[in-house]
Amino acid sequence: MKLDPYDIVRNNIKYFDNQIPRKHLKILASLDKLSPGFASNAIKLGFKSLGHLTRGGILVFSGAAGHGKTIGACACGICYAIALNIRLHFVTAHQVLQDEFSNDEWLYRDFRGLVIVDDLGREYFKDSGWGLSVWDAFIDAAYSNEYPRIFTTNLTPEELRDRYQERIYDRLREVATWLTIVEPSGSLRGAK
Repeated sequence: MKLDPYDIVRNNIKYFDNQIPRKHLKILASLDKLSPGFASNAIKLGFKSLGHLTRGGILVFSGAAGHGKTIGACACGICYAIALNIRLHFVTAHQVLQDEFSNDEWLYRDFRGLVIVDDLGREYFKDSGWGLSVWDAFIDAAYSNEYPRIFTTNLTPEELRDRYQERIYDRLREVATWLTIVEPSGSLRGAK
């Protein structure tokens, strides 16, 4: 019997109520009621790449705003967390740079499970040296300890390299699978 990843997501959403924003859970719960193909490119590419996470890899969902990257990342995260019985954490890139999150205890102890970081590149660097050092530590912890991570971003690989410098980009290039999400019809926000 072949398992359907969509069924795994729909049947287990209730277990992620405190781990994924409710807005995203509502969309995942009603995927079959939304317009045909809603976020399907992101979800299908993500499901095909789940095996990469088991080897300590990183998935990067990249594309224009409104193309389903976050929904795809959440769907993949739920399947991965259920399969390995691990905790899933959802944070925005902005939250990673908040003072209470940017310390070694947070980077190493609390988030050994799967972490989904939404909107990489949208966060504001008040002090770019400090912000880059936080991202360097966060990505290096995942890289060195083979912690699975999923990122969503509107940045291309080249834009990511320019924003976060060579060391961070080099680590991502080595262990990340880059999923470029393209929706021919444009933004899916508000599609029903």
